[in-house]
Amino acid sequence: MANDLVKNLEDSLKECTAILCRSRTEVTAVERELSTEEFDRPTMDFWEASRKLEAFFIQKQPASSTSDAQLRQEIEDIKAEINRKKLMLLQHRASLANCKEVVDALLLQGAGKNATHP
Repeated sequence: MANDLVKNLEDSLKECTAILCRSRTEVTAVERELSTEEFDRPTMDFWEASRKLEAFFIQKQPASSTSDAQLRQEIEDIKAEINRKKLMLLQHRASLANCKEVVDALLLQGAGKNATHP
């Protein structure tokens, strides 16, 4: 639907500019009157297309507000998930440090026993 509205707006603008860009060497009063009438229809088409496009965006504005609220909620959820995972990483690092201490202690004990028993 939006594509059709934009296409209609573009087409009507092209019609208006085509009329304005025509080169005329001699313009009589009758031709001036005809060109004014000729220009009125594309101008009205342009205004109508622009009103329809504006109405489309006004109609979609509440929907984007809703999706903005949903996006904000998703962002908050993702931030909470990141914080939860950071905390989990800290806990795992502490656990790994404890494991490393135990392994180092066992290695030292094992090295001490091996040194006393050749």
